[in-house]
Amino acid sequence: DEIELLVEKYGVTNIKIADEMFVLNRNHVLGICGEIVGRGDLGAQLNMWCYARVDTLKDQALLDQMRTAGIRWVGVGIESLSEHVRDGVGKNDFTAADIFKACERLRQADICLAANFMFGLPDDDEQSMQQTLDMAFEIMPEWCNFYATLAYPGTALYKRAVAEGWEL
Repeated sequence: DEIELLVEKYGVTNIKIADEMFVLNRNHVLGICGEIVGRGDLGAQLNMWCYARVDTLKDQALLDQMRTAGIRWVGVGIESLSEHVRDGVGKNDFTAADIFKACERLRQADICLAANFMFGLPDDDEQSMQQTLDMAFEIMPEWCNFYATLAYPGTALYKRAVAEGWEL
C-alpha cells in the first residue's frame, strides 16, 4: 500500500530498500513482490534497489519475480574473491563459483548488479586484492563500490585489532 501511495500520489518511482538482509527470507520477498505484481503495472513503473548476499541469489524464479515487481538493482556484498580472506572475517558462506553464478543469475533476470568489495581485510595481501580487482573486471557489474576496510568500534574486527595492537 505504501509503495502504491508513493507512486500514485507523489510520483515516486525510485525506491531503495535499505534492509541488507531483504532477500534473506524468500517468502517475505515473494510476498512483497506478489503484492506489487498483483497491482497491475505498478512494478513496471518502479526502479527499486535492494541488497542481497551471494548465498541468497540461488533461486532464478525469485529473481525473476523481483524484476517483475520493479527491482532493477541488487547490491551484493562480495567483499573478496578469496575464500581464505572472507573466512577470516566470518563471511565464507559462499565460494568463488557461487559469486560468478549469482552475477549470471542477476543478468538472466535483467537485474543490474551493484557489487561491493573490501580491500585490506585482515588476511588480504597484494595478491588476494589483485585477484578481487581482476574478478570485478571479469563480472563487469553496472556499479562498483570499493571500500577500504575500517575496524569500527564494537565490531569483531575492532576487538581483534585492539587485541593484536593494530594501528587503527
